[in-house]
Amino acid sequence: MYVGCILPDGSDDLSKSDQLLDIFALSIQFEEEKQNHKRLKELYNKALSINGVCNPKTYGIIYECGGKIHLRDSHWHEANTAFIEAFRNYDEVGARSEAISSLKYLVLTNMLSGSNINPFDEPRAKSYSSSPEIASMNDLVEAYQKNSLSDFERILITHKSLFIEDHIFQIYLPLVLKSLKTRIFLDLVKPCMNLSTRYLEQQLQLTTPEVEALIVDLILDGKINATLDQISSVLYLRNPINSETNRKYLSCGSWVKHSSTLSHSITNKVS
Repeated sequence: MYVGCILPDGSDDLSKSDQLLDIFALSIQFEEEKQNHKRLKELYNKALSINGVCNPKTYGIIYECGGKIHLRDSHWHEANTAFIEAFRNYDEVGARSEAISSLKYLVLTNMLSGSNINPFDEPRAKSYSSSPEIASMNDLVEAYQKNSLSDFERILITHKSLFIEDHIFQIYLPLVLKSLKTRIFLDLVKPCMNLSTRYLEQQLQLTTPEVEALIVDLILDGKINATLDQISSVLYLRNPINSETNRKYLSCGSWVKHSSTLSHSITNKVS
């Protein structure tokens, strides 16, 4: 079939773009079964270079492949865009199970990218709200956005077959959990000048080495300005992040110091 779409010089005959897209979609499904990632990337890039009009389900297969490729490359935003396109194309032809699968991976990439946008606010996605799988995914998104670790883990366990037993989720859930715990960590330290690492361990359900590794990562990434006293198990924050309260305290402190100096000066002159 593919031979009939090749020119004498070995290049693709773009006048047969529709047939080429169908062939690439079939090839993608075949290579996906074999987990031939290098070949999948080649097929995906070839498919994107072709301007044609074909069955939306074909585009759905191609974009779903692209989303998984971007996931493997840790390109979260690009994966997000590809899964949105996959969902829209599957939805257009009523391929419900494939559309739900794309939505599930869209939820995953949203969390990996740290986005606060709920994918189920999209009108097309709302039409799937009666589906038990979609309700579970919506709950997962809400738990993530509320920084509720207990709800997030409860939903994962309750709907194990939907999330934990999915091959893609198995690979990326540890990253999502790390992202969620980082968000919770940053919220916990906002109003603090110092904080017990034991308290952080309890709140984040992490071991001492895991909390210390997280703190080191955040310091190196410039997300917190802090020092860690491993002996006394205390985290000292030099400039508490995004803390309006602390800025007010610092301003008040400066004002009190200035007032004290002025008062002392006046007293000396009166004397």
